[in-house]
Amino acid sequence: MRRVSSPRVAIRPAATEQSAVLVTPRSRLGGAACDSLLRERENLVEQLRGHRRPDHPREQQRMGRGIVGLRRRRRAAATLRRAGKGSFVLIVGPDGCGKSTLAWKLIEERRGDYAKVLHMHWRPGLLPRPGGLVGLKAGDPTDPHGQEPHGQVFSYALLAYNWLDFFLGMWLRIVPVRANGGLVVMERGWMDIAVDPRRYHLAVSSKLVESLGRLLPSPELVIVLEADPRILRDRKAELPLGELARQIGRWRRISFPSRTKRLVLDASQEPERLLDHVAHALSVM
Repeated sequence: MRRVSSPRVAIRPAATEQSAVLVTPRSRLGGAACDSLLRERENLVEQLRGHRRPDHPREQQRMGRGIVGLRRRRRAAATLRRAGKGSFVLIVGPDGCGKSTLAWKLIEERRGDYAKVLHMHWRPGLLPRPGGLVGLKAGDPTDPHGQEPHGQVFSYALLAYNWLDFFLGMWLRIVPVRANGGLVVMERGWMDIAVDPRRYHLAVSSKLVESLGRLLPSPELVIVLEADPRILRDRKAELPLGELARQIGRWRRISFPSRTKRLVLDASQEPERLLDHVAHALSVM
């Protein structure tokens, strides 16, 4: 009787998956045996992958970016847990760049990696709103430049009051949270006055504002969001294109302490992509 040798089965890694795929030379098999082995191969591939691979190239690319971003964020979280340290992140940029969206996504993503999370929109708020002390109504947030600036004397008095709130609030609220392994996310921050004093109805020197800012505790990471002014204008029609372009250029010239890392990101990207960049920056600090 003639002895029938079993077909050789080779194993090689798949091109895009971290799993093994069985490859069998079809020409050396009969029809029924070939179909049986092909079915076994398909079942094995399904078990190894756990899901069907998307057919469309865009779906494959999107899934690949999601996996890379998830791994990057997990490595960042593991690094921070091992170090046991907190982080102070400042998010700045003109209107419409997505500061609040990125801030909330960062908080939700990293809430479990820190002992405490503190979110501030502009100033620490340790002191009451100065306008409320003198009976002034809050300005319209949809028209930040609608009100004329105060006189110089009152402007510098308000500047001193706000700086005192930043100084006390940072040392009494932000520094303890960061020292105890917490995450502090602040939007705009003190330097926003130097970039856009009109928003705060102040007629003050930008150089003085920057000098006072260097006396405050500095964040580890400053995220500067910028994009084409037309994109920002479409998102928020609060400021003209010329003013948006001016603020983008002004943020590029703002100087931060050398120990502070500046991360400039294109705000036209998806929030998830921005979050991946921020997670990577936190992991390597």
